[in-house]
Amino acid sequence: MSDMTRTSLTADLTASLQDAANVFDPADFDRFVDVAAEALTAVRPRLARTSLTVEAGTDRYAAPADLVRVHSSSWATPDTKPWDPAYTGRRPRLTAEHDGSQPWVVFRPAPTVAQVTRYGGACQVTYVAQHVIAATATDTTVRAADRGLLMLRAQAEAMKEMSLRNIGKPVQMRDGVTQGPKNGTPAALYQQLMDEFGRRA
Repeated sequence: MSDMTRTSLTADLTASLQDAANVFDPADFDRFVDVAAEALTAVRPRLARTSLTVEAGTDRYAAPADLVRVHSSSWATPDTKPWDPAYTGRRPRLTAEHDGSQPWVVFRPAPTVAQVTRYGGACQVTYVAQHVIAATATDTTVRAADRGLLMLRAQAEAMKEMSLRNIGKPVQMRDGVTQGPKNGTPAALYQQLMDEFGRRA
């Protein structure tokens, strides 16, 4: 099984960039891997669950730090229909909001007394969680099968930053023999890598 520790991933990323790695500081590789993990959240979503207690008139509930967006919930399911005598009004829609470092599950509109009375206060929320690159493989949430995709996206991020660092002075990757362009400018490489990421995602 591929080693999915942060140390192994950043070392492989550094090696894969070859001479271009000399442009960056060691901390940059950690950032590139983290950006790549964040990008994988969209194409390889990780689902997690949290519980909260619904209260009438309260629309915001503190959520786990890794919440990205709400996937689904068990509350008020199935919903009653307007023609049903037990209809309690429009069921709230659950969304995610982020206030600084604190994510929230937000009910729009806030639950009513009638809804809480009918459906109770217990609510299980399934949400998309941010991927984590950890010091240990067991705590890293990106699957070993997606290691190549993670590396590809991290390489793209490195090329993006290289192109921004040299925005006033175009830089090309050269082959060292003919001194001709080998792979094009960092900006062009970034686009090529992102295109490949899109095809493989």
